[in-house]
Amino acid sequence: MDYLAKRIYWTDARSDSIHTTLYDGSEHHEIIRGHQYLSHPFALAIFESHIYWTDWRSSSVIRANKWNGSDVQIIERTISKPFGIKVVHPSLQPKAKTTHSCKIDNGNCSHLCLLGFNQTKQCACPHIMRLSEDNITCEENKVMLLFSGQNEIRGVDISKPYHHIIPPIPPPHAVLPSHINFLASEKQIYWLDEAGPSWPNLQRIRKATVIGDDNRVKVVMDIELPDSSLKSAGLALDWISRTIFYTSIDEDRSDSSSIYASRLDGTGVVRILSLPSIVKGLLVLPPLGLLFWHDIEIENNTETIKLARMDGTSIQTVFTLQRNN
Repeated sequence: MDYLAKRIYWTDARSDSIHTTLYDGSEHHEIIRGHQYLSHPFALAIFESHIYWTDWRSSSVIRANKWNGSDVQIIERTISKPFGIKVVHPSLQPKAKTTHSCKIDNGNCSHLCLLGFNQTKQCACPHIMRLSEDNITCEENKVMLLFSGQNEIRGVDISKPYHHIIPPIPPPHAVLPSHINFLASEKQIYWLDEAGPSWPNLQRIRKATVIGDDNRVKVVMDIELPDSSLKSAGLALDWISRTIFYTSIDEDRSDSSSIYASRLDGTGVVRILSLPSIVKGLLVLPPLGLLFWHDIEIENNTETIKLARMDGTSIQTVFTLQRNN
């Protein structure tokens, strides 16, 4: 960006060229193309009468005249491919010539005030909040749709699914996330995940806070898996007693599994149930003190939904389905 000339500049790595136009896209000008030091440009910066760019093929930082591309010089060689580039000087952040619309009382916005064109502004809201009908006040968005895919977890506004309420959680913090749970009182997401390709026999329970300053993804606990093609999977969160319920294949028998409970930080683990089946899903109903699970009995070739009290007693069968061979 050239604030004095009111021009924008960009690189085209496909044609190995640098271009510029006015802010409205008019007066397009190609500054330089096909030069030996412009073989794979990545990023650029403008200062005074020069343009600076990083080049991957030559692993160097280069400058030239910003008007006609002349006087090309290498000013720095790098060991590896250089990426971003930035010139730091107060003149590159010019002050507003008039009082901008966000200066007084934050533009009357309760949270963020975003400057617009020609002295306009727009109020905006942080994560887990939405703009109310008055267009200046942020209110808590209590309805969020969470979904996971390979290498990511996303949270969107259920009424506006194109609007991301939280930033996506990317790898390596999300490998193959599933069984997502939400602790509303702490604004925390819990999920069951793979540890990564280097640990094929290790599952992890991870958590992240979706609002506030500390949004780092943390590991709650590791769950070791036996060398078996069968895997048990299940995670449920009791928001009243603040307890995690999870499953794991038994080490001595690959066709059986257990349901465990622990504190939210992964400590105080206790076995609730030992089952002659592979648990594939968990669900808790804390107000009634009930625990539901879906399991597969290999020997009988059946799938069953069962329930019990949350201490593992009074097991009942809700539904049974005979599996096809």
